[in-house]
Amino acid sequence: MKNIYDQETLEAYLVEFLTMPPIVVAEFNRPSNYKILTDLAAEYKVNLDIVVLLVAINRVSMDELDQYLVDNLDLDRAKASELATKMRDNFFLPIINKIAFLSSQPSPEDYEIIENIFAKQLLNEINADPILIKALNQKIFAWLSEDLDGAKRRIENAMLKNQEIVTKEKITMNDDKLPGTIGNWLHCFTAEKGAANFDSLSISEFLSLSPNTTHLTVEEKKKLSIVLNTYRNIKFFPDSMPSDDGSGWAIIPLPVVEPSSQASKPKEEGSPEVSSSKSDIESPQLSSDSDRENKINQLQLLLKRYGTDTIEGQAIMEEIAKLKGS
Repeated sequence: MKNIYDQETLEAYLVEFLTMPPIVVAEFNRPSNYKILTDLAAEYKVNLDIVVLLVAINRVSMDELDQYLVDNLDLDRAKASELATKMRDNFFLPIINKIAFLSSQPSPEDYEIIENIFAKQLLNEINADPILIKALNQKIFAWLSEDLDGAKRRIENAMLKNQEIVTKEKITMNDDKLPGTIGNWLHCFTAEKGAANFDSLSISEFLSLSPNTTHLTVEEKKKLSIVLNTYRNIKFFPDSMPSDDGSGWAIIPLPVVEPSSQASKPKEEGSPEVSSSKSDIESPQLSSDSDRENKINQLQLLLKRYGTDTIEGQAIMEEIAKLKGS
């Protein structure tokens, strides 16, 4: 039976969807998930927005999906069954499983999912809604708290093997031209800057001064900065953590918030402060006020060189703010 929805009903359904838990809304709206939907819509030459909305708010069950597509999208039985199977397997079930993973208490099965994310799906996660990044960070933090050495080893190894492409430009190492993958960039960074504990300034210097980063776009540098900071936060945990209780912690950094927005936005009472994409780093311990002033002066000179609108400049301003506040 064909369903006709008036504007008022559709608006009510949309409101119902938007009042669902934020993780649910964000996962349905994740760009990579929406692309799956739009690709299917283009393949079958139908509009799937309403049916997805109805399934999300449980007005149509997944068992009823085939019949809904027949009745409302004028597909024949075979095409409707084919499309319904693809929507279930490629869109709805992955979303349901991801929501269950982010919402549940940590388990050994979850740790395999986390390891797989760092090995194959990290770029999809760092571009996700901040709500989803924060939920994933909490799962990772729980694993680190339970099995420090094992979690660090497995996540770090996963990142070093990750073949996701961060940059179109290739990397030159030992006279070889290598694809700009997460794993290759991490090996490149440690080869140039060393494997010892590093800070946001060393990452910024690498992004601006390395021969391999010279031709990267601003967006590629931002993405690479998040990857490098995430690697640092894992590799040097818990030293990379800004406080003993984890407040302010963000293993996968959240998107940068403009300073003016941060200043005007009141902090939620009881909620942890989350870092920007420059990594959670404590300011270096300086022996005297004079040392601190000298360090600030050096950073301010660097700031003039790079400018305030660059990634390097943002990292330098963060360090200056930390020193002035210490």
